[in-house]
Amino acid sequence: MKNLATKNQDDYTITLAGAAYVSQRKAAEMCGVYQNSVVHHFKDKGDISQGLSTDQLSFVVQHYATKGRPEAIAMLVKFARAGAKAYIYHEAGYVMNADLPSNVPTTFAAALRLAADQSEKIQLDAPKVDFANHVIEDGTNMLVGDYAKLLSYQHRVNVGQNRLMEYLRHESLLMTGANGFNRNVPYQKYIDNGWFVVKHTFIEANNKWVPTTFITGLGQVHLSERIADHFKAK
Repeated sequence: MKNLATKNQDDYTITLAGAAYVSQRKAAEMCGVYQNSVVHHFKDKGDISQGLSTDQLSFVVQHYATKGRPEAIAMLVKFARAGAKAYIYHEAGYVMNADLPSNVPTTFAAALRLAADQSEKIQLDAPKVDFANHVIEDGTNMLVGDYAKLLSYQHRVNVGQNRLMEYLRHESLLMTGANGFNRNVPYQKYIDNGWFVVKHTFIEANNKWVPTTFITGLGQVHLSERIADHFKAK
């Protein structure tokens, strides 16, 4: 199989059909785990001998992000910015037009534009250029506590779940909730614009539905720098 990647071909493979693969070793590094841990997930679920496909990579990254692995959490945010395939293209230095080597993207925005421009030629399912208008439904939604861990890891700031909740309430992103009712639930306009989702769980002991707030990939993209700057200034 011909590999069209121009950088680090040991870890990244781009096929003639436009499929993207990541080596088992690199996938493990992205998740912050040993390679055997990644391989274990696919013993009976799919062939990863040539590497993990974008779907398989998204699966393991999401799995370890939910386990609190900071490396995996950081990868989810990167995927939210561009999509797993565009991210791999960028890291592989994939040249979509061999006659134009100067077009190798050096930023996520450039990778997205190039994928869109060349999509008809190589029949790719390219991510949208304007990812801010993309409804992210690929498992990148995060609990506020996990998002706080991500921010602390990425920006080297002490955030913490309680401090982050307090900040989001102070900024009128989450409700203060009189007498505990709807406390820490986002205002509807921030649900409508795709920054947050709320899932309800029925608690039989209390005979009531309890809301849980998640920050979407789109919300993370919009809020990360803003939140980090706030806590760095403390």
